[in-house]
Amino acid sequence: MPSSSAGFGLVPGVLPGRRFDDWAGLVRAGVHRQLMSAIAGGGKRGAESVVLSDEHSRDEDHGDVIVLTGEGATGDQQLTSGNAALATSASTRAPVRVVRPIATAAGGRAYLYDGLYTVEDYWSEQSPDGRRVWRFRLVRRVPAEQGVADGPQPDEADGPGSVGAVRSPLSIQRVVRSTAVANLVKRIHDFRCQVCGVRLQLSAGSAYAEAAHIRSLPSPHGGADTIGNVLCLCPNCHVLMDRGALVINDDLTVVSRADSSVLGVLRETAEHRIDREALAYHRTLHGVAEEGRGGDA
Repeated sequence: MPSSSAGFGLVPGVLPGRRFDDWAGLVRAGVHRQLMSAIAGGGKRGAESVVLSDEHSRDEDHGDVIVLTGEGATGDQQLTSGNAALATSASTRAPVRVVRPIATAAGGRAYLYDGLYTVEDYWSEQSPDGRRVWRFRLVRRVPAEQGVADGPQPDEADGPGSVGAVRSPLSIQRVVRSTAVANLVKRIHDFRCQVCGVRLQLSAGSAYAEAAHIRSLPSPHGGADTIGNVLCLCPNCHVLMDRGALVINDDLTVVSRADSSVLGVLRETAEHRIDREALAYHRTLHGVAEEGRGGDA
């Protein structure tokens, strides 16, 4: 179960559904320890908590799944400060507390602590006004990780700042990936990484590799679970690919974003043709043109 160590995870005595009359109340309770910024945390440690806002019209709130636009109201958003904190949380998988603003009967604003979420994914994209923005996909963690039982739970009735409601069981919808597709791609390449060529031998006759989708399956990406959209990678290259540290051009040259150097050519076979549209989407997702080539993706 997540702990509240160093500001992360559960806050003792505060369960999902707790209402706070103002932002200062969030700070006093330790739910959101930042008086000004909507994202508490830093790039090295990750994000402790997030207060959602209605300022971004393109944010998507599906209850258990939230697609959040990052910080930065003018110009291209940078992967710094709160945005960097959320990106770090995507790597560490540490829980992030989410707070929702709610309207009051008097026309004001209060805040509802909505529990712990995981930053499942992040990417950059062009907004309708032409700016480059960062987007983050947060998924609610299961009830057992929220400090509540897996079933309807009474709120702190008549307690200060309570909602006085009954919480329903939480559910998470996940895209089901085809194990057959993943295993086929790994067998085609004999469990050897298509980027670096490493084959992790575990024991006699046993090897390990990971199947990585070039264009992610969950919304809003909508990638296909087909072999053209899947790569056979070692764990290191898988992480670098997912985070945009590696990009692949249409000619299959692999480029390191650390110094724009060409690391080699992605291995492709007659049985495993790579989806170029998926590669282009991956480059666009991470704000990359045709790196190392001087052309456009």
